[in-house]
Amino acid sequence: MRPEYVHLHCHSRFSVRDGLPSPQQLVEYAKMSGQKVIALTDHGSMGGHYQFAKAAAALETKDGRHTEPIKAILGIEAYVCDDINVRASIEVRDPDGGRRSRRPKHRHVVFLAKDEVGYANLLEMMRISTDPKTGYYYEPRVDWNIIERHHDGLVCMSACLGGEVSSHVRDGNLSLARDVADRYRQLFGDDYYLEIQDHGMPEEAACYNVIMAMADDLGVPLVATNDVHYTLRSDSITHALLVAMRFMKSEEQGGSSDSRNLRDAYKKSEFYLKDAEQMAEAFRHRPDALARTVEIAEKCGFEYPLAHSIIWPKYEVPPEEIPAIRERQQRVPNQNDKQALLTDKVVRGLKALDLYTEEYGQRAKMELNVIYDLGYEDYFLVQDLICQKVRDAEIAMGPGRGSGVGSLVLYALGVTQIDPIKNGLIFERFLNPGRGPQFDHRLDLPGFDGGQHV
Repeated sequence: MRPEYVHLHCHSRFSVRDGLPSPQQLVEYAKMSGQKVIALTDHGSMGGHYQFAKAAAALETKDGRHTEPIKAILGIEAYVCDDINVRASIEVRDPDGGRRSRRPKHRHVVFLAKDEVGYANLLEMMRISTDPKTGYYYEPRVDWNIIERHHDGLVCMSACLGGEVSSHVRDGNLSLARDVADRYRQLFGDDYYLEIQDHGMPEEAACYNVIMAMADDLGVPLVATNDVHYTLRSDSITHALLVAMRFMKSEEQGGSSDSRNLRDAYKKSEFYLKDAEQMAEAFRHRPDALARTVEIAEKCGFEYPLAHSIIWPKYEVPPEEIPAIRERQQRVPNQNDKQALLTDKVVRGLKALDLYTEEYGQRAKMELNVIYDLGYEDYFLVQDLICQKVRDAEIAMGPGRGSGVGSLVLYALGVTQIDPIKNGLIFERFLNPGRGPQFDHRLDLPGFDGGQHV
């Protein structure tokens, strides 16, 4: 009888320069190997969730072969620090006795969404962790206070050798490791699991023997996972080069975002998508840990809403904008708060550009009427907010691409840098009632691979 096993700890290329396959490649290989369920847990990123869920639901592969849908479990492997308010390098001692400062190394923990509440909490944790003003420092970070506030609807697993519990065990802080595990157990209850892995490395055996004893002592269930970073064993060489590129260092130099040296972390070619028989052989001494992968999969019932092609952002009006809104509404009483705010921002923008003329005013009025008739004011206010944050972070931003450069509203907000009237660009190509929500606008931000788009 084929043993039952579910991969719950998998990385795609959205684990930047640490995961090799695309979300689609990961799913298609899982389907090809007969797996019915698979999870995606990228490092500090939910960016691959849509592609992953879409591939899982697809009826054919990318090359046109027929396939059956499988279940997609969505999660993250979060970076955890002691306090997200602390942004400081740490001092370390070199082998020659010298001292130097380096970036802090963050520990890991895995979260899987059980339901809509859990997925909403994942989104909120990612929102906080990726904001440079709150959690982001070298990496998107969360701390215990954030986890405590947003744990509902989630399964929590203790992660790999870079996890909180494992790191303390490897450092010899067994009492602290036990306290951390017990704290998670008290918060998550039956939804907290201690992970054990076997990639053929001696340090794993030493660490996980302690963790297995700790699990029995605390009454925390064990779960067996493979830390999947590529689909085939033969991909390990390519993956090693990818990881070395991440730090612009050779494989011999190494370096890592967690408490391991990369040369040690991936020295075995075992971080691939193994089949159930291989996992059963690796954990034949703990079949209960294998069975719990199925138990966890059954808990995770969240389905990504693929049917909704567009999920509109919701803009929250800042309290400091209320006086300007009320003043605007006295003159134009039929506008709601967001419409009044957007109108006021556009007027202020045109005045700042010295373009508050009859021609520009009429064009802006026409565009705003279309926007309000379609109910898209949130979309424009969110774009304005994104650009404000980009500018506040002193990140370079392109002039705008796509049909959005034909919008005077976006130009007045500073979202685009191209005057549509001066350059003969029409708003209707971007947005008009007859086309529906087919508009296209991209913000170019600098990145390693030819630009990142928002």
